[in-house]
Amino acid sequence: MSFSIGKVVKFNIFGASHDICVGGSLEGLPAGTKIDFEKIKSNLERRRPSLKGETKRVEKDDFLFVSGLEDGHTTEAPFTFAIKNEDIKPEDYEEISNIFRPGHADYSKYVKYNGNAFKTGGGIFSGRMTAPIVVAGTVVRDILLKMGITLESNTIFGESGTGAKIKVSVHGVKAGVGEPFFDSFESEIAHAMFSIPAVKGVNFGEIENLYNKKIEDIYEEYEIKDGEPKLKHNYWGGVDGGITNGEEIYFYILLKPIQTHDFSIQTVDKEYNEVKTKFEGRHDKNISKRVQVVLESMTAIVLYDLIRRGSK
Repeated sequence: MSFSIGKVVKFNIFGASHDICVGGSLEGLPAGTKIDFEKIKSNLERRRPSLKGETKRVEKDDFLFVSGLEDGHTTEAPFTFAIKNEDIKPEDYEEISNIFRPGHADYSKYVKYNGNAFKTGGGIFSGRMTAPIVVAGTVVRDILLKMGITLESNTIFGESGTGAKIKVSVHGVKAGVGEPFFDSFESEIAHAMFSIPAVKGVNFGEIENLYNKKIEDIYEEYEIKDGEPKLKHNYWGGVDGGITNGEEIYFYILLKPIQTHDFSIQTVDKEYNEVKTKFEGRHDKNISKRVQVVLESMTAIVLYDLIRRGSK
C-alpha cells in the first residue's frame, strides 16, 4: 500500500472517512516557513459542500497540528496535522453494508482485502481523504507564490447528476521543470490526479480537440518575446518532452458522474445474489465546484516536489 507521494517533498495521508480523523504530513518543507491558518480555513471552506446536489455531510474541518510547527512556523520535523471527523453517520450504511455499490470501491476492496476493509462509507477510498490534500496544498501554494507561481481552476462543464470537466492552469513556472523519463511533469501530475476519487481523465493542452487535425493546421512556431523563445499557440499545455517550456501550464481533468442516487438499481450482495436496492445516505450528486481546490492543491504539491528535485 502507498499513502505517500513525492521524492524530495513527500506528502503522506492517514485516516479514513469514518475514523475519528483524517490527516497528513509534509516532509521536506523548509524550516521557518510561515503557516497561514486563515488561508487553510478559506480553502477548506471552498471544499466544503454548499450547493444543491452536494453532500449533506458538512464537517467543520477543525484541524490540529501534531508536529513540525512552532510559533506559527515550520520546524525541522515533518509538518503533521489532523482534521476531525465529527459529522459521522455510519448507521446510514448498515442496511447496505452487505451490498456492493456500483461505481464505488466496495467490490474491488472487498476482494483485495479479503472482506476486511472498512464496511461503512468509502473508507480510505472516500472523497473525505481529499481534505488533507487541501491543507498541505495550501501550505505549499504559499511557498510557490513567493516564487511567482500561481494556480487556478475553472469548471468547463459540471451539472448535478453528471460528471465534470475542469481546467487547471499554472502561471510563472520556468522552463526546465520535470525529470525524464518516468518522472516527467505530465506523468507525475497524472499519477497524482488519478489518486483523487472520481478522476477518470487527464488531458494536457488541447489534445482532446486537436488529436485528429493535420499537422499543417496546428503547427507550432517559436518567436522571440521579451528576449526569450515563446510559442505562438502553446497547444500542448506548457510541457515538451515531459519538461516545462516556460509557457502557461494547463490541463483538463475529467470526472465521472457520481453513481449513488436515490433510485433503485441492480447490484449484487456479498453472497453474490442479484438484488435491487436504493442507496440512501449523504452523497454528492456533483462535485465539480468542491473538487477545484483539491485539484489546485494536488498540483501545487507535485509541482513543488519537481522543482525541488531539479534544484538538487
